[in-house]
Amino acid sequence: MGGDDFFRTRMGARFFEVTVPKIADQLERLAKAFEAYVAELRRANDRAQPTQGESAARAALGDARSTTTLATIAREHLSVETLEESALEKFDFYKVSVPSIRAALQAAYQAGIAAGLRQLNVEQP
Repeated sequence: MGGDDFFRTRMGARFFEVTVPKIADQLERLAKAFEAYVAELRRANDRAQPTQGESAARAALGDARSTTTLATIAREHLSVETLEESALEKFDFYKVSVPSIRAALQAAYQAGIAAGLRQLNVEQP
């Protein structure tokens, strides 16, 4: 008996008559549950969407926070007093050590994580 004769065995008949229909039923149940889950996620997302004014206010607050944070990191780790461009190009370039750059990048990374966590806490319904 070749591999294509499985359906003729008692085990094959049980597989096709009992197991396959059960699998199909479970897949249908999972698909319905998944559709309901996606619909609920969409409803939750629609409820959490800020108004246009709220979005602008959050963006402005985020820009101000990030500018302040970056200026603080530059001052503390790179000895750069301001992030504003000067009129003279020679004042816009600094000699900075690799350890200072590493420390500044680590501080910026940590600040980014903190900002992300703040945003999650604010945007949760």
